[in-house]
Amino acid sequence: MLLTVNVLIKYEESGVIERILWISDRGDYCYTIDINNNSYPEICEILAIKNGLDSRTVSVTTDENNLATIAETLSAKELEYQERAWNVIQMIATKDNEPAIYIPKYRKHLINEASIKFNISEKSISRYLKQYWKNGKTKQALLPQFSNCGGRGKEKKATKKMGKRSKYRESGIIVTEEVKNIFRWSLNKYYYKKGKATLKFAYEQMLKEYFSKGYREKNGILVPILKEEHLIPTFDQFRYFYRKENQIKKEISSRKGWKNYDLNYRSVLGSSTHEVMGPGSRFQIDGTSFDIYLISEFDGSVIGRPCLFYVQDVFSRMVVGMYIGLETSWVSIMMAIANASEDKVSFCKRYGVEITQDEWPAYYLPETLIGDRGELFSNKAEALISELGVRVENTTSYRGDLKGIVERHFRTTNDYVKPLLPGSIDVDFRKRGGRDYRLDAKLNIKQFTAIIIKCVLHHNNHHYLSNYNREEMMLEDKIKPIPIEIWNWGIKNRSGKLKVLPYDKILLNLMPKSQATITYLGIRFKGMYYNCGLAKEEHWFQKARSYGSWKMSVSYDPRNMSKIYLRGVGQNGYETAYLLNHQSRYENKSIEDIVFLHESEKQLQVKQQGTELKSKVQLQAEIEAIVNEAEFNQKTTIKSDRKQIKDIRANRLIEKEEARKREVFDLEQEYEKELGLPLENVESNFSYFDDFDLLLNKQKEQQSDE
Repeated sequence: MLLTVNVLIKYEESGVIERILWISDRGDYCYTIDINNNSYPEICEILAIKNGLDSRTVSVTTDENNLATIAETLSAKELEYQERAWNVIQMIATKDNEPAIYIPKYRKHLINEASIKFNISEKSISRYLKQYWKNGKTKQALLPQFSNCGGRGKEKKATKKMGKRSKYRESGIIVTEEVKNIFRWSLNKYYYKKGKATLKFAYEQMLKEYFSKGYREKNGILVPILKEEHLIPTFDQFRYFYRKENQIKKEISSRKGWKNYDLNYRSVLGSSTHEVMGPGSRFQIDGTSFDIYLISEFDGSVIGRPCLFYVQDVFSRMVVGMYIGLETSWVSIMMAIANASEDKVSFCKRYGVEITQDEWPAYYLPETLIGDRGELFSNKAEALISELGVRVENTTSYRGDLKGIVERHFRTTNDYVKPLLPGSIDVDFRKRGGRDYRLDAKLNIKQFTAIIIKCVLHHNNHHYLSNYNREEMMLEDKIKPIPIEIWNWGIKNRSGKLKVLPYDKILLNLMPKSQATITYLGIRFKGMYYNCGLAKEEHWFQKARSYGSWKMSVSYDPRNMSKIYLRGVGQNGYETAYLLNHQSRYENKSIEDIVFLHESEKQLQVKQQGTELKSKVQLQAEIEAIVNEAEFNQKTTIKSDRKQIKDIRANRLIEKEEARKREVFDLEQEYEKELGLPLENVESNFSYFDDFDLLLNKQKEQQSDE
């Protein structure tokens, strides 16, 4: 059993469950924390855990805590708690501070620094750390637990001068809300500017404008006269306020520009030059448009060039994940990362390639993932950082050499397969007289993927890395510079950087997120309606009809909108919702197809509105013509108002009988019409009007009797 970071181990005799937080580069010891106790992490020998696994006194278990709550479901107060804790964790519990953070002496020093910077008590920071470690070392692990908290966190109102007293001068003034506003105004005007003024300059300008009592002339210049020392704030007070309220994002973006911040300072950026210590320390990811044309699996028509994405381990050079398709957006990144954490035996089997687990033993997440300024530079990568605990680094513009391993592997793959594949692009492509290689395309995506899988297996298991600098220990152990041998050696000796998470959780957090609305008609998302079992059980739609609709966060695969995943509900932290039956036209459609369909319907509706308007105007004119004719006919019939409404019932009976004569079904008459025969005049010996007079007299007699 491979022990990795985040694995839970259970001691059968005592029932204690510990989480592995960090493993040494040599894989000889680790730090663990009891997830059900309030203690700090403790050091433990890896050999002792492995012996326990062999003797079955120790077992690997799963996390029973459901931490599926997501940011969209939290209140503003809960979000504030989580962000505050996350900022502290990012300062002291990073990769650079491991394993120092687990050693009491160094941990106390780091906690003290964070306490000063964030103005948070050391006890609170200790609570954040333990919560972070126990719940899986992700941002989600810091979900607020207000049931265990008191009324702390509220800013104290100053009624007297606070802070350490100075030996040599007055300690400043009481920093009221009015003084804080002055501090903010001065920082915004003088410090958060592209001139890169110092904090001291902003303080001095503030004193000149707000804490002077007049001016005096000196050499023809008006010089401000500052108030007495006990009436002005000290620089320490000003600096303390700055540190308390300062946001690094605001400071850098305002002083150096947004581009500079996005490029060099935002939290997902880092340096790709750090030394890697073992498998999973750093994966590189990149994609390219491969030099081959493919055909459709369905009708054989040319569909263009595929996108090929690789995820490669820097330590061993082994390809740990791949994706081939026509997508060029975040979906490609998503699929490649998901494949890196997927079992490769079942993956290869889908493409008709049979392998054993030993041939491609890669199904982990890394500690750090490095890519270029593509989709990893967008907000879509935030879940990868906060929810999956992967550190993301981006290379700067025009610096593909910073991820040269995966860049070089694209060329290696080209060397492997390009001369053998029909439809490959040659140097004379599109030159006058050159062959149109699109006509030579013979492979579909599935066949091309099978070829690339075989190339990856060859590279991982047989490619000799002539330029790989083996360590002394590798030389002693006679490890060949072949990716699979380096990987296996690293797993045995340097496996502390790999991460294991449930595959469904990885997929859920890689998919794009958005908001759906619970309505009485169903779960509405992008103009479609869904339903799920939990909605039926908890009567969501009846509640929406009675109390109004509400929002819910969802994840979805933009390639197939047949189902969506409601986040933060259900036993597994999500609930699958399916399209309603009357929404079947969206079945198996991509989000692009659906958007196109909706736009087409809108255009058709707008176009039809003009035709409908013309028809409606014509309809109104025709109705008015009929009404005018009726009014004219009514005027020609001279009757008093009384006569018009007299004998309505009798008039109705007469009209009904006439209508019956006109509308009666007579198949013989229709047959004679078809044959063109003359219709016989059959005289009836029944006089309706004679009988009607008798009926009318009878009704009058009954009315007189009443």
